Amino acid sequence: MRSFCALRLMVRVVAAGNTDHTPKLYPGLGHSLGPAKDITLDNFAPTARGPMDDMAAWLRARAH
Repeated sequence: MRSFCALRLMVRVVAAGNTDHTPKLYPGLGHSLGPAKDITLDNFAPTARGPMDDMAAWLRARAH
């Protein structure tokens, strides 16, 4: 289900004209990108290291 939702989101992102995006799924992380048993049971724990590293690398690659 999550990958289907991610696919629908990417279709809309592209349709809106955004061509600079990198979709990623993080199993075991909730809405806040912190550890969660289920995306709907997210207690907004601190963001996990992996997504933070990925976001920093994405931004560094685009910094001028």
